Amino acid sequence: MTGIDATVVLGMAAKVEQVFAEDGAYHGFPMAPIGIRADSLMAMANDPFGAGAAAQAQFSLLVNEIPEGPLWQPDGDRLWTVYADVLGANVDDVPRTPAQEAAYRSASALLYVEDGGRLVPSPTMIAYQQYRDAFLAAGQEYNNRRGAAELSTDPAVKAKWSADEPALAAAVTDASTAWTVQGRRADVEKAQRTIADLGSSSPILMWEKYRQLYDPTGAGDPSLTTPDGLTYLPTGILPSNVTQVEWARITVTAGELAQLVAQAPADLRSRLAGGGDSGTEVLTFEYSFVTVTRPWFAPEVFASHAWRFADASRILSDGGSPPKGQCTAYVSGLVLARNVTVQRRTVGGTPPDGSLGFVPVQTNTSAEMLTAPAALSARATGAPVSPMVPAIRRSVEVREGPPIIWKPGPQPVPNPPVVTTTDPGDVFVLAFQCRLLPKAPDPTPLIARQAPALRVYKVVSGDSLGKIAARFYGNAGLWRKLYDANRPTIGKDPNRLRIGQKLTIP
Repeated sequence: MTGIDATVVLGMAAKVEQVFAEDGAYHGFPMAPIGIRADSLMAMANDPFGAGAAAQAQFSLLVNEIPEGPLWQPDGDRLWTVYADVLGANVDDVPRTPAQEAAYRSASALLYVEDGGRLVPSPTMIAYQQYRDAFLAAGQEYNNRRGAAELSTDPAVKAKWSADEPALAAAVTDASTAWTVQGRRADVEKAQRTIADLGSSSPILMWEKYRQLYDPTGAGDPSLTTPDGLTYLPTGILPSNVTQVEWARITVTAGELAQLVAQAPADLRSRLAGGGDSGTEVLTFEYSFVTVTRPWFAPEVFASHAWRFADASRILSDGGSPPKGQCTAYVSGLVLARNVTVQRRTVGGTPPDGSLGFVPVQTNTSAEMLTAPAALSARATGAPVSPMVPAIRRSVEVREGPPIIWKPGPQPVPNPPVVTTTDPGDVFVLAFQCRLLPKAPDPTPLIARQAPALRVYKVVSGDSLGKIAARFYGNAGLWRKLYDANRPTIGKDPNRLRIGQKLTIP
């Protein structure tokens, strides 16, 4: 990004924190904004398995990296690997009562529908997400305008905020109402709580639904492979047409930028400090927020108390502040920018290099007029200062003559500011919104589960796990429950049962 230096990056990061702060999440900032072509985002949305396949693969690989704090410096581990391990973890089961089962199924039907044998978010759930995002966008614009007024010393800016604030607040209220009514917020969030509460009551059934979305060991695996052999799970954004809609715009003056830099995340400041003053006078950019969508992912799995890793020492998150573990957060959204314009003053006729981290140090030298008595200046060299000395006077003969009319010579023309603007087709990731995990795993002690006594079944000729599941559970689709409970006995292939094998029926 031409013209983007450390000062601009820090200012934009602080503005992101000011506008997009959200409970339960933090922002991961790359050392320099990450560029994505707008036409690639559109191709990814319109034809993800054709013209947009390469863009979707790159995007999916990017946003599924596991964040490790406010500096975006992932080590290459990805969310789908951790998620697959959780789906393959040990699961403790306690059956639900008939009433609980009915409530669970009703909640699940509101949030998910079948599509080609797989569960996908329902139209109700999609509408909920869209109206929620519209509400968040209205709140972000309110925060942006309020923050700009608080930082500004211009009375006109503060007066405009006072005049516009009621309309901006009304927009937030209207968006909240739309989320509540058209987005069916109460119904959806009640269903989400029901699934979270009852999921741990009969987690085997819940795990079956999750594996319908993503089963890395079976037919429900939506993984794709790039031409160079990289495997990824398709991941998208909402709204998918983000590049085709109007974005809000932020303007930051030099004084405001200095205040924002002081407020930037400490980790980022420490890494980008020392770049010097690049002479930025005005920074403007358009911004938007998108939600990262993963049709294969159910984040509530992390909050379940029903699972545990075979290795009891393995921790995804200890739930602390700051959290520690293998996967303490995942990317849930992106803060995007486009049309970034930087107006910078020039020094000595030459604009400073705007490359990130390579702003040259400017050394100014000046000659001073001395009057008696005067001290010799040694600031440039650091030499000791000489004592005060009298000025030297010389006697000269003064003669009268015709008056001399002084005419000023041509004044130097001020150097015009240097203005750089990013390519209109470029979109930049300013920050990754990182959603924190709860403590995970956090299994309920088995003694509190009051698990029923296990039954044993001996395999006979013609048996399959589906037939056995239908016999004991009335549902052949629960064969995975049997397989998970008997994996050491059955082996890697769930279709290879041996006559006489004894299977545990959980």
